[in-house]
This record gives sequence, C-alpha cells and structure tokens, in this order.
Amino acid sequence: MVSDTQKRPRKIWVVWGEGGKYSNIIIEILSDSTVNIDRTQNKGLYQHTFRTPEYFWFDLYSL
Repeated sequence: MVSDTQKRPRKIWVVWGEGGKYSNIIIEILSDSTVNIDRTQNKGLYQHTFRTPEYFWFDLYSL
C-alpha cells in the first residue's frame, strides 16, 4: 500500500515510476535460507532507506 498514488492495476512497483514514493507497509515472508538476511540487511534497508512505517515478518514455522 502506498498513500497518495494513482489507483490503477500494476504488475510491479518501481519507486522511480511512482514519483519516488515507497511502500507504506511491507510484509516479509521469512524462509530458512534467507532469515538472517531478512532480519538484518532487509530490516535496515526498509527502516533507514525506504523509511517504511509498517514492516512485519511472517514466519510460517512460528505459528
């Protein structure tokens, strides 16, 4: 979800094609093979570069 953008169908989201707007929410599905990267590098990227206000991890195996 991204606030203040044109409502239209999209196959992908590209920041440069949307006036520099980043997503307001990211839900990342954790996997065994990438969990360490997801919880460190990706978290930092979304927090400091994207400045995403809502960021969640979903871990199927912790249910």
